[in-house]
Amino acid sequence: MTDFLEKWKKIISEKAEVVTKKTGEVVEIVVDKTEQTVEITKIKSQIHVMERNNDRDFRDIGKMIYDKFKQDEEVDADYLELCEAIAEREASIEKSKKQIEKIKG
Repeated sequence: MTDFLEKWKKIISEKAEVVTKKTGEVVEIVVDKTEQTVEITKIKSQIHVMERNNDRDFRDIGKMIYDKFKQDEEVDADYLELCEAIAEREASIEKSKKQIEKIKG
């Protein structure tokens, strides 16, 4: 009976080592994937900030061109149609705001 228990003890011990080893491997994989996810998220955040800054700069460039147009300065023909469309919308916006004020009394 003692031999039988010793054999089972040995088998269980070997299986426990395998399970422990596999668990360690899984933990390493999870840690690696987590680190990758954190790094990817960090890089995506940096990209988002740069894209927002570009959007702001594009908007500012457009505003500078439109300000020139409003001051009757020369504006490249490529931008003239867009500036005119913006001016028409601004006039409509002002008209709409006056309608709101009139309604409010």
